[in-house]
Amino acid sequence: MPQSSLQLLLDAGADINLPDNDGDTALIVAASRGDEEAVSFLLDSGADIMHSNKNGMNALQAALENENDECLKVLVDR
Repeated sequence: MPQSSLQLLLDAGADINLPDNDGDTALIVAASRGDEEAVSFLLDSGADIMHSNKNGMNALQAALENENDECLKVLVDR
């Protein structure tokens, strides 16, 4: 998702850590999709890196499972 769209949602009062029905937050989804720009933006905006979904998976694990090495590096460096 483009950073401008994420910023628009946050400016409108969206909860950056609000999970979907599966417990996935925007950070987990971005990490699993390999969206490095969104991962960086979400972390800079206060996303919870350790939040786990209903399957016990957090953003680090999602990036690792989907072999998204660049996202994994961003997450580990935090």
